[in-house]
Amino acid sequence: MATSRPWSSFISIARSFRLPISAMVTLSSVCGFYLYRFNFHPLDALYLAAGVFFLASGATLLNQVQELKSDRLMERTSSRPITAGRLSRGKGLTISLALIATGLASLFQTGNGTVLALGLLCLLLYNGIYTLLKPRSTLCLLPGGVCGALPPLMGWLAAGGPIEDYRIWLLSALLFLWQIPHFWFLAATHSEDFQKAGLPSIFDHIDRNQFKRVAMVWLISFLGGISMLAGFEVVRNAWLQGGLFLLAGGGLFLGLKNLYSTTGKPDQYRRLFLHLNLAMVAVFALILLDAARPLV
Repeated sequence: MATSRPWSSFISIARSFRLPISAMVTLSSVCGFYLYRFNFHPLDALYLAAGVFFLASGATLLNQVQELKSDRLMERTSSRPITAGRLSRGKGLTISLALIATGLASLFQTGNGTVLALGLLCLLLYNGIYTLLKPRSTLCLLPGGVCGALPPLMGWLAAGGPIEDYRIWLLSALLFLWQIPHFWFLAATHSEDFQKAGLPSIFDHIDRNQFKRVAMVWLISFLGGISMLAGFEVVRNAWLQGGLFLLAGGGLFLGLKNLYSTTGKPDQYRRLFLHLNLAMVAVFALILLDAARPLV
């Protein structure tokens, strides 16, 4: 049993990183990097990916330290290592700060001071504004959305891309449009948890039918943004552009069908949440395939 304890502690620490979220953020930054195809620096890409991953992992672990009280009240978060007591709050804080320092050091190695500054800004927006505002107002989504939109810009700048280029702003805007319904569908899936923890919800202000209309506007905007990636030749290959248009059209049909057929059951909102995330991953995959074309 003694030999299994270190391994158990490692698993608890790894689970605290919320790896799917950290991986998604890292993937978005890599897409920004390779969207600017005129420079190809594998070592810079490695520094960028490592920096964003460690920074995101440290930030989400710090978030769990900050939100320990509310996490204990919610079934969705009650099994997290810090919440369940498998990882102490003090150790979690120490690890989170070490990860953040490692991430910032890796971003420094990209040689671009703006990338490092944007990493610090993400930390401020997520842990300093979003997390503190979350128990008080649903407006926390705005700084949270901006934070999620910055990693592609970090990747673009790390590759040497000009900040005034419209392509990176379209991609970053798409990430912002994705963040809002992403959080709404998650909150709708776990609405009882949010009530237990006393967290404000969009349903404090509008009913379920009104929510459908509001979510529809954001969903259409997000899928329209996907089409713009093709229409404005952010993705330049004709077949991949077709893939984006197909993704947007299919997403619109399925999204509206699922949204208007929902009766408010958590599983129905969970399905919308999953489809939205899969659509974003598909966009990343098409961007990377387009960027890789000259290399294959």
